[in-house]
Formats: sequence, C-alpha cells, structure tokens
Amino acid sequence: MNNEPGIVTAKKGSRNIHHVMSGEKGGTKTVVTCRNAGGNILPSYCIFKGKRTKPGIEDSMPLGSHVEMNETCAYINSNVFMKFQKDHFIPRKEPGEVFLILDSHASHC
Repeated sequence: MNNEPGIVTAKKGSRNIHHVMSGEKGGTKTVVTCRNAGGNILPSYCIFKGKRTKPGIEDSMPLGSHVEMNETCAYINSNVFMKFQKDHFIPRKEPGEVFLILDSHASHC
C-alpha cells in the first residue's frame, strides 16, 4: 500500500470512497481475501483497530464486504479468524470439503 493509491475498489456510483493509507501516515488495516481455483472470490473482510465502525463505511465497499473492529489491533488473531470463518467464510462456501491455505498467517496481537 502507498499513500497515493492509483486504483481504489468501491461500489460503482459511490460518493464516499474510503481508502487505506500505509502505516507511515495512518493506522494499519488488514484485508482478508479468499479465492478458489474456479475464480470465485469472496467479498473482502476488513479489520480495523477500534471499538465502533464509522457509519456508511460498508456502503462504499463492494457488495458483501464486512468491516470487523478489533479493540487491540488491526491484525488478524485467532478470535477474529474464528469469527471470519463462522460468519463470513462458511456461510458463503459451496457444499463439500474445503482445502484452505493460509499465506504467512500468524497472530500479531
């Protein structure tokens, strides 16, 4: 990420675009993404540090995206990962077994 992103993902026609800046000038954010070999992509699962989400932040994100607030940090940890699995991943996966690969996954906080 950089402080002047060239491409920002948002719903077409959005008036309020929320963007993420690098840790140099802003806070850290984590985005969990999932994709399968068939090209299907789950909506983004974004993790921010804080207690409450700003009203309307999900409105400017792609349909189905979710914002998760974590009081201690913006990194994924075991509690947030389990919530992601239960509330976001499992309800959207196709029936049957799943082979899930985690790239550089570690708990930071």
